[in-house]
Amino acid sequence: MNDLITDIKILQKETLLNLKSSKANNTTRAYKSDFNDFGLFCVKNGFNSLPSEPRIISLYLTHL
Repeated sequence: MNDLITDIKILQKETLLNLKSSKANNTTRAYKSDFNDFGLFCVKNGFNSLPSEPRIISLYLTHL
C-alpha cells in the first residue's frame, strides 16, 4: 500500500511540474491578468465570474 501512495505522490508532483511547464511564464501572466480583468467586469456589473455563463462571456468580449 505504501508503494501505491508513494507512486501517487510522485505522479502528483510530476503532473504539477508538467502543468507549470506547459505554458510560458508570459502566457500564464497574461491569463491571470485577463482573468482578473474579467472578474472586475463581473463585479462592476453584478455577475458571477465563476461559474460563468456564455452570455456573460459574450458581454465581456463585446465590452473589450
